[in-house]
Amino acid sequence: MIALAVLIILGAAVTQRVGVWRIPAVDVPVPADLEKLDPQLRDYLRLQLEWAKQNPVDPTRQATLGIVYAANLLWAEARRCFSNVTRIDPKEPLGHLYLAVAAQETGDYSGALQLFRQTAKLCSDFAPGYERLGTALLRAGNADEAGLAFQRLIKLAPDEWRGYAGLGEVKLRQNKLAEAAQFLEKARAIEPKARMINHLLGLTYRGLGRREEAEWELRAGLNAVQSPMPDAWGLIAPEFVRLLPQQIELASDYLSEGRPADVLRVLSEPAKYHPENLTVLEYLGQAHRSLNQFVQARRIAELMLSLNERSVDAHVLMADVCLDLDLKDEAMTHADRAVALEPDLARPYLVKADVIFAFGRTQEGLLARQEALKRDPQNPLIAVDIGDALFHLIGNPQEAEKFYEKAVALNSALPLGYIRLAEAALQLHQFDRARNAIAQARKLDPQAPELPEIEARLSEQDKTDAPR
Repeated sequence: MIALAVLIILGAAVTQRVGVWRIPAVDVPVPADLEKLDPQLRDYLRLQLEWAKQNPVDPTRQATLGIVYAANLLWAEARRCFSNVTRIDPKEPLGHLYLAVAAQETGDYSGALQLFRQTAKLCSDFAPGYERLGTALLRAGNADEAGLAFQRLIKLAPDEWRGYAGLGEVKLRQNKLAEAAQFLEKARAIEPKARMINHLLGLTYRGLGRREEAEWELRAGLNAVQSPMPDAWGLIAPEFVRLLPQQIELASDYLSEGRPADVLRVLSEPAKYHPENLTVLEYLGQAHRSLNQFVQARRIAELMLSLNERSVDAHVLMADVCLDLDLKDEAMTHADRAVALEPDLARPYLVKADVIFAFGRTQEGLLARQEALKRDPQNPLIAVDIGDALFHLIGNPQEAEKFYEKAVALNSALPLGYIRLAEAALQLHQFDRARNAIAQARKLDPQAPELPEIEARLSEQDKTDAPR
């Protein structure tokens, strides 16, 4: 079933265009240490290898196997598969692109650069090829040639922000700062959430002497990560991940994005191979909670505790689930146990605060959240939580505002912090301050669902205050 699904997905991307008599002999790469791999990955690879060996000259099967290897960090084997694709179907641009990517991932940077150049030459209308080429050229210090690649990318994909950001970085390296700012601002207008743009804009504004703007952009772009332009093979690669750490990372991303059903899908198989892995169980429990499947979540928490009664994560999950089920006394028992086990961690205090709030003891709950912040003072979300308690439970927007300010000072790229600042400012009739906070939130995330309501409230207030 997996192989059939992959064949359908990739059918349009990698089709056989040459006659059988012209296809060269190719092998099906097999990892030398296949039997030593993690059982989950080993069994999955066996299925994929069996399918690929049924017709090794099929470019779809070679491409699929290559993506499977790449998704599981077996880049040497992936490189051989993608090389086979380019030999079987030389007109498939993704085969050439991923051959270059695999070369890059195996440390052959000069070879990868030449392969990226070759991809652009052979597939002159293939936008992702120019994005990868431009990025590789920048890494190699060849800004002038990179500029040509990004210009071509903009022409092929005018709505793709990476072309403008790449050209902006080229201009920055050439010390053409005014031009750099124009391209980078265009990139941000297309994709406000790309933190790499903030980082580059910060460097550009600093060079232009715009210090205040530069500081804001550099803070917003802190720890920015370069992400390649999406393509058909890269988009489906996560479906092939069978390495447990990467599966857990995917589950974490899905939880933060509000996709609990995807967490269950990703972790259902590893849960069978690693039935006692507490991290896998915890993420499954959190996903069930997000889907309002509280009974299932409680069973998972009970299993975690049976495996390790001293697991803080298990007690926190159980406290949360008990709150979901309105079992407040039991929730408090597990929250207290979590605090006793790890008094230096923030998370036990946060769940304890939630339980205390459920009992209606707001001041005591606020103190618990403040204890959490003491243990994780760089966490802006805890500062927001304290502000929310002050604002909504205690009715003190002035004190809440201080914690919202702390949150954005800790992370100036946090739209939620500015949204909360705007709400507090509106309550305090600080309308200019609210307007500025809304502008910052909109710059970071124009699609934030809270923005329309806050803007409507500010607009209504402006009408009320307007001279008659």
